[in-house]
Amino acid sequence: MGLAAEIIDRWAPILVDIDLVTGDHGVFQVSCDEQLIFDKHSEGRHARSGEVEARLEPILGPRLSWK
Repeated sequence: MGLAAEIIDRWAPILVDIDLVTGDHGVFQVSCDEQLIFDKHSEGRHARSGEVEARLEPILGPRLSWK
């Protein structure tokens, strides 16, 4: 499952909009409400499994049981 699908799976009931924007030269950034959550360039690496979700949890709350 890709990152966007993981985020939707966890927080779909409270998400208003999710955009996947392609970039050039290995750009990988994740933002929430205009707040940068993860930036591959500044971190010097790609996000580890579960890392982006862990950084979003303080903003969006714990996993929702909605299914």
